[in-house]
Amino acid sequence: MEADGFTVVKKSKKSKKFSNFSNKSLKVKLEEKTDNIDFKFFNYSLEFLKEQIEYWEEKGYFKNGSEVDIICYGIGSPSDSINAQYQLSYIYKLRNALNVKGKFEVFDPVEQSKEDLEIYSDWGFEIIPHNEEAKRSIDNTPTIFYMPHCPKLLYNNVLGANWNLSKLDKIVVIGNRFELYDDLNLDKSLKEICPYLYNCLDLVKIDIFPPFAYDETVFNDTSFHRFQTKLNPKLLEFEFKPLLSAVISSDEEVIKSKEELEEKLDNLEIE
Repeated sequence: MEADGFTVVKKSKKSKKFSNFSNKSLKVKLEEKTDNIDFKFFNYSLEFLKEQIEYWEEKGYFKNGSEVDIICYGIGSPSDSINAQYQLSYIYKLRNALNVKGKFEVFDPVEQSKEDLEIYSDWGFEIIPHNEEAKRSIDNTPTIFYMPHCPKLLYNNVLGANWNLSKLDKIVVIGNRFELYDDLNLDKSLKEICPYLYNCLDLVKIDIFPPFAYDETVFNDTSFHRFQTKLNPKLLEFEFKPLLSAVISSDEEVIKSKEELEEKLDNLEIE
């Protein structure tokens, strides 16, 4: 296990790295990626979250203006990955367009380059100082958890850390479509290893991202997950399960198909 708390699983498959694909600075690359995000794709996200923020306003969740925390897990190293560049540019552009206050934080166990850290600083991110393993319980501030293509255990941990009606109503999770794990007939392992992810399938409303023009793998099967519908408290009543440590590969892998997801899940281990 690494000092940051993630166990790194080495694989023979080559990682999709691009550290030498251009002589342009990372800042220039990210500015280009931000400009290249197509209007239809971006506008879908913007309108969705505006609607969600209006809902939070109607519920009286804001005390000092539209304060929404955005917590980013698992983006990777932008200097090493084109996909990470698009994923980072997307959330940065989205936060600016929403014009919300609140925390803007990022963490990834992958080693970050000097350029990565400079970009985070320039773009207003705060680096989360330690590996939370996505076990953050919100402080009643509406929160967007941005977790593109993270391991299932991280989704489970976010849900478990906020497993009550009040907190679930204040979060949105952007990540792999939760139903996909159920579609893969992983019921037994999902129920045992990720009980919150398993049980949330009866509670969650899922809105799938439209196709991304540059490369569908960047946001393939990425969805908005929210819990604002009238919830049945009984659905939240099951034997409490401890939140587990997550394992993530050091390779940046993008889910292209259900077969690839099955392979990815097979490589997830529990300490």
